[in-house]
Amino acid sequence: MDINKESLIGWLHESEDEPVEIEIGNLEGISISDISGKARFRVISHSEGHTVEEMEGEFVIDDNKISVFMFLNWYRKYWSAPLGMPQHLDLLRRYIEFREKNEGDVHFWDYDDEGDWCHLNYEIIVGEKHSFSNLKEVYEKAKVIEKSLNDCLDHAQIEISEKIESIKSRIELFSGFEVTKIVDEIKSETHAQRKGQLLEVLLKRLFESISGFEVTDRVRTSTEEIDLVILNTSVSEFWKKESPVILVEAKNQKKKTDKNDVVQFRSKIKNRSGRAKLGIMVSSASFTRTVREELLRSSEGDTVIITLLLSDIIERCSDFEAFIIEKWKEAVTS
Repeated sequence: MDINKESLIGWLHESEDEPVEIEIGNLEGISISDISGKARFRVISHSEGHTVEEMEGEFVIDDNKISVFMFLNWYRKYWSAPLGMPQHLDLLRRYIEFREKNEGDVHFWDYDDEGDWCHLNYEIIVGEKHSFSNLKEVYEKAKVIEKSLNDCLDHAQIEISEKIESIKSRIELFSGFEVTKIVDEIKSETHAQRKGQLLEVLLKRLFESISGFEVTDRVRTSTEEIDLVILNTSVSEFWKKESPVILVEAKNQKKKTDKNDVVQFRSKIKNRSGRAKLGIMVSSASFTRTVREELLRSSEGDTVIITLLLSDIIERCSDFEAFIIEKWKEAVTS
C-alpha cells in the first residue's frame, strides 16, 4: 500500500472544485470502492525534474460513470506535422463523431480554430464504476481508446509524409543533372508543375555555386511559404556586406508577376527578425509596370528586392554571380 494513499483519497473526496494530480505509479493502490461521490483527477509523471501530463484531459468519476474530458489546446506555431494542425484536428473531430455513432465510447464537444490556437474538446467514456477495480484499470482503458483515435491520425500523417517524400524523390531525380541539362529540360518542358520543380533545382544549383552561400530548399511555416532560403556566410568583399539571410522566390506562371506579389514577398523578408534585407524574385513570364513603381516607392527602406527573368538567368548561367551583382547594382541605383 502506498504511504500516500489516504492523503490521495482524502483529496479526491474534496476535488469537486479542482482536480487532484495523481502520480501514475499510485493509481493501482487506489480502489474504486475507496471513492464515494464525485471525484476529479489528472494523471501525471515526473521526468528530469519536470511534471508530465500523461493524458491531455481530466478524469471525472460521477455517480456510476467514469469519463475523461479531453482538452486539446495547441499553438499553431509549434505544429510542423505534414498534415498540418487544422487538418489534423479536423480529421480527429470527424473520427470522434464517427466513433460516437458506432462505438459510443466517445462524445464530441466542440472544435474551434482561432488562428493562432486550435481547440478540440471531447469526452472519452471509460465505463461504469463497477467494471473496474482500481484507478490503474481506469487509466489503461482510457489510454486504449485514446490510442485508437490517434492511430487513425498517425496513419494519415504517414500517408501524407510518404506523398511528400515521393515528390521530393522526383525533384531529386534532377540532382544528377548538369546545369546545362536542367536548362534544356526547362526549355522543352510543357508541364507546369515539373517545370516549376526544374526551376527550383536550377536556382538552388546556381546559388550554391556562389562561395559562402548555403541554400535551404522550400521552407513552409504556419503562415507562409518560401522557395529558397540562403544563409550568407561569404567572405567576399561584396557579399559579406549583405544580410546573413537572403530569400528567393520563383514565380513559375503564365501571367506577369505584379506588385501584389512583390508586397507579399517584402513581408516575408521583414518576417525574418531583421536578419534578411535582400530578396530575389524570379519570374518565368515577366513583371508588370506596377512592379517597378512599387520597388521605387518602397526604396527608402533598407530592404532590396532584385527582379530576374528566367530567360535572363538561362543566358547568364555561366557567370551567374556576376549577373546577380549587376542586378543588385541596378536595384540600388535606379
